[in-house]
Amino acid sequence: MNWTETETWERIMVFLKNLPETISETFIWLIASYLIPLLNIGIIYGIQKDKFELNIIILGIIIATNACFYTSLYYLAFSNKKSRKLINTINITAFTTTVVLFSISIIEIEIKKPLFTIALYKITTLISFIVAVILALISKYDEVEAISRQRAKEGRETSETQIGDKKVKL
Repeated sequence: MNWTETETWERIMVFLKNLPETISETFIWLIASYLIPLLNIGIIYGIQKDKFELNIIILGIIIATNACFYTSLYYLAFSNKKSRKLINTINITAFTTTVVLFSISIIEIEIKKPLFTIALYKITTLISFIVAVILALISKYDEVEAISRQRAKEGRETSETQIGDKKVKL
């Protein structure tokens, strides 16, 4: 993006004017995003009590959440369509299933007792990976389609082109 200095300042001013609303929406989003890891850390704390320490498992939970948060930021920045109800429903369902399974796996690790078979974890991990790949492909397809439409629009709006040193009207 080649913004002029004026455009940059205008964008900054618009951002600042909308900051209160942006902060409230972002706060809700942050709470929703980090509530799950906080619950998992709470589960670990409840099981370990006095033995609780900030270890690699806790840090891994937070790091994984951060990675997911950055991914969702990217997704929102580049595909903000409201016409994707089916994709969003599949995404939310897969997300919820994954979160529940992750929480149960944390409990299993901490109490050192399996609640589900490893086969169930393997199949749900595979299914969730396949769903993620399909959603990523759909998202990429939409991006390519949008770029194609933009190029077509620009092409329709072009009235002349240059071949060598000559301008040719279309």
